[in-house]
Amino acid sequence: MTTQFPEDPLNHIKTWQAKFKKHKKQCEVAELDEPLVSKDARENLHNTSYAVDSIKDWRTYWKEVLDESEACVGTEDEFATAVKQQKTMAKQKTVDNFLDEICCALEEMSGAELFDCFVEAVQSQHEYTKKEYDKTNELMNLLTEYK
Repeated sequence: MTTQFPEDPLNHIKTWQAKFKKHKKQCEVAELDEPLVSKDARENLHNTSYAVDSIKDWRTYWKEVLDESEACVGTEDEFATAVKQQKTMAKQKTVDNFLDEICCALEEMSGAELFDCFVEAVQSQHEYTKKEYDKTNELMNLLTEYK
């Protein structure tokens, strides 16, 4: 299995938007803020006949627009690198979120109070997770007994 991620995701989005705008022009639908367009084009903004069957071969059109065949091409190493990069970005986002919370909290409370809040949050998460585990464990026990 090979997966390829677009080099520049913004370029991929811009390409899709260009195709969408081209299709919109083919249907003769004007933008609200577009100057010097005909009254008919403006009325087409509210014309629902373009919402249904505006593309005769819609399956081919959307296959071309989405172009999934090219979106997932690459090696397993590239995929592993992308996953690793995503995890690194997620960790950095978590660090940034913690930093923001700590900065805001320290303006209103002491370090000991902040630590107590952190302990309380972890205990709350632990209790929730334990309840979910107990429910899942009960279901698993019932399933194994049934088997």
